Amino acid sequence: MRLDISPEPAALGFLLESPLHGYDLYKQVQSQLGPVWRIGLSRLYALVKTFETRGWVESQIHLQAARPSQKVLTITPAGRQAFADWLEQPARGLREFRVDFFLRLYFARSGGRAAVEHLITAQLTACERELAGLQAWCAESDVTAGDLGQLAHNFRIEQLTGIIRWLNQHHSQLVSLPSATASRKKK
Repeated sequence: MRLDISPEPAALGFLLESPLHGYDLYKQVQSQLGPVWRIGLSRLYALVKTFETRGWVESQIHLQAARPSQKVLTITPAGRQAFADWLEQPARGLREFRVDFFLRLYFARSGGRAAVEHLITAQLTACERELAGLQAWCAESDVTAGDLGQLAHNFRIEQLTGIIRWLNQHHSQLVSLPSATASRKKK
């Protein structure tokens, strides 16, 4: 199943350890993933409503005497599965790779070296498969070298080649990053 709202399922990862208030979820996303993914507070609250509609998150209202009530978010089994499905999927293309791969890497680190290795291998396989398809299209097509479609495909080929080269060059560094849980505890 390919989730259609990537990279948003990354927010579910913070609910795996314990329930959080909406604003606490926002602070976790900002502090841990801010360099990679920016999401506004109103967008995150809208996303939580989407998660509730999909059955990925349940909420309970906690009343407070002197303060406004708070909504506590808990991930459901369906939400755990949606997160696991999202985590298993390689990013598609440079635009998605630029954000999604690093979000997946952040959470894969909690699963240890094997989970990170799996992520990198799946990403390399997906990129190589897409690259081969584009190269085959270019070889078989009858468009001229200056055609816009040909130029766009050549651009994609260069992007994918760069991603593959980068993943191979930084493989050992990616695998040796500390776990996401260790990173959160340092803060």
